[in-house]
Order: sequence, then structure tokens, then C-alpha cells
Amino acid sequence: MAMNFRYCTLAGLVLMGMTSVAMAASDDNKTVASAGVQQGTGYFRLVEPTSVSCLYSVIYIPNLSTDAGQRAMYATVLAAESSSRKIAHLSYDVDSMGRCNASLVEIAP
Repeated sequence: MAMNFRYCTLAGLVLMGMTSVAMAASDDNKTVASAGVQQGTGYFRLVEPTSVSCLYSVIYIPNLSTDAGQRAMYATVLAAESSSRKIAHLSYDVDSMGRCNASLVEIAP
């Protein structure tokens, strides 16, 4: 009986470590430093630091090839970069590895 309990406890701890815990973050008044696309995933870097540390200082916009909403969000990033306008508000999710995925991008007037 004690062996089963230990096995279940160990298995539970391993599974907890494998889950991808996400947290939400947001920032205001940021400047796009650079933007690009790799294998259907858009990404951009900011001049100013984000309030939460992002892996490689990159914010990703996945699924550009399949999701029109994601493409529109990436177009907003490109518009901010090309016009030298600031991102008025940026919301993003941060996974357990520190990868940041944008969920909202709004540019300043």
C-alpha cells in the first residue's frame, strides 16, 4: 500500500512539472525594435524591456499561416514599426519556459 502511494505521488509530481503554466502580462507605450517571421510564426522585439522577462526578449505571434486574427495582430505590429508609432497597449501570455505569445496589440494614434 505504501509503495502505491509513493508511486502515485512521484507520478503526480512528474506530471505537474511537465505542464505548461501560463500567466498573463501587459505593457503600455512600447516601441517595436524589429519584427520577422519564421515558419509561420511572427515575432518582434521591443526597444524598452517588458514588465515580465520573455525568452530571448522576443514576443511571438503564432499561427500566421492559419489564423486571420493572428495575421491582423502581426500587421498591427508591422504598422507600428514602419510608422515609428508606439504600441499603446500589449497583452501577452508567458508560458513556463518564458516564451511570450501576444494576445492583444494596439498602436497609439
